Order: sequence, then C-alpha cells, then structure tokens
Amino acid sequence: MTILTLKRLAESATSDVQEAACGGMIDLLSESIDETTTEPSEDEPIPRRAEPEGPTYAALASYVESSRGTAAASAAAEALVYENEVVKALIALSWEDPTIKVVRNVGHDGGPDAVVELDGRRVLVETKAPRSEEHLRPMVFQSLNRLQSHASAGDGVLVITPFPSPLSPGQEFKLQAIVTQWRIGDDKSALLDAIRRASRST
Repeated sequence: MTILTLKRLAESATSDVQEAACGGMIDLLSESIDETTTEPSEDEPIPRRAEPEGPTYAALASYVESSRGTAAASAAAEALVYENEVVKALIALSWEDPTIKVVRNVGHDGGPDAVVELDGRRVLVETKAPRSEEHLRPMVFQSLNRLQSHASAGDGVLVITPFPSPLSPGQEFKLQAIVTQWRIGDDKSALLDAIRRASRST
C-alpha cells in the first residue's frame, strides 16, 4: 500500500478508528523509508546537483500536511519530514557556500542525522521533532549522550528542533552542545548561525 493510497483513505475515513489505522500504517512505512533518496553515500558530501527531495518524501510531506491535527496524524512521519526539511536547508547552504560540506548519515548506526563541515571543523547534527514540547527535554539529553559518544575531539554537537531549546546557555556551555529552534519555512541563515556556534562550542 502506498503513501498516496493511505492519504486518500485517511481523507475519506468516516471515523477516528479508520484515521488512526491509516496513521499506524504510515508509522510503519516511515520506519522503512530508505534515507538514501537524498544522499548517495555516507562517506562523501552531497553533490551540488543532488536532488534534495525524492517522490517518497514529497508524498510523505503531503500526507503529514493533510492529516495534521487528526487521528490519522503520524508522529514518525512528521519527524521524518522535519528531518528531511532540515537536511534540505543544510544542502541549500552548501550550494551557496562551497566551504560548507554536508554528509547525511545513512548508516543507521546510532550516529547523527548529518555531519556538517565548516571551516575545517565538523558539527554533528541531530533533529528532534516530538509531537509536543513536553517530550523534548528528555529526547535532547538522550541525543546529546549518544552524539557525544560518536564525536571526535573538536567536533561540535547541534540538535535542531521546531521547539525552543530546553537548555539554558549555562547548560549548553557545560554540555558543549547547542540546541536551536528551527521551523520549516524559517530562514536557513538561522541554521548557519547555529552551526557556527556549535563549531565554536568545544
């Protein structure tokens, strides 16, 4: 069953139970989507002419938009769409400035969602888009612990979320990490500023 079929079923559903069933199927499909649709190799920067969004992601984004606020909404799909939008913005930054290199992690090894190299320094990037802000803080700490285990000396760590950072400047300094708010449609220059701050945080 395709994403577009589930979108049509969700739109024609006559009960919350039917909508929730579509959302559950989208959750499963989201977990199986191959992230290589936007990154051909985890060892090489994304090429300047790479297509930043494939048809699968476009269909998933359409589903997320049409099901928002309904029983058919899928937290897994929303998180995946958000991650893809962040990576697209990072790719756009690398197109505008050839000194910025972006590598998307497709190894599913528990590492970051992407690695950005800026001025010779690496920044490990993770996206976190929980359904509600109250779930963000524990997710951020889990991500930071995991990312720092993958970081080499001098690597910056950046968590990007659609919600305000749950960390104070003092906590960020102590953890040597940056958590920044970025919502789909925001100016990507805010991401560049966060990357620069993260690269200087170690």
